[in-house]
Amino acid sequence: MRKVVICGILLDSDAYPNSANTIQILKNNGHVIHDKSIKLEKHLWSSVSGSKISSLIAVLRLLTSSIFTVIRVLPYLRKKQIAVFITYPSIFPLLLLSPIKPFIRAQLICDFYISVWDSAFNDRSIGNKLSSFLIKKLEQLSLLTTDKLIVDTLKNKQFYKQSLGIAEHKI
Repeated sequence: MRKVVICGILLDSDAYPNSANTIQILKNNGHVIHDKSIKLEKHLWSSVSGSKISSLIAVLRLLTSSIFTVIRVLPYLRKKQIAVFITYPSIFPLLLLSPIKPFIRAQLICDFYISVWDSAFNDRSIGNKLSSFLIKKLEQLSLLTTDKLIVDTLKNKQFYKQSLGIAEHKI
């Protein structure tokens, strides 16, 4: 039985069941869960695909929620026997944790069933080439912080290895 601390944003929507399902599996397997996540009642892509102002507000809400959840998990990060499960979308919490990664002893495990970059720019064609490039680079940088990624299929594992350059041992 391992202590697992939940960090990140739990999107309260049927469109994003993966993190909630993973947390339930962890509970069912006897892990002790400390939920430090922030719950948002939002559908992510409808929030960022509106006007520029509504998109900015949605991104700022995700960022501020990420700041609060990272602050809530700080006391757990120096404990080696703890796993920290970072929910989707993980890009902001991981970027916030990246400067202190050398001091983190807990294992960071990231829900990466969905790539923000892939969803926004390959699936939905939101934005332009510059914004696609920037989001991809930010996502790649954020993923350097995590110890393990959880993906849902072998196809996605291969895609993320090729498109984002994720090391095999992390997936």
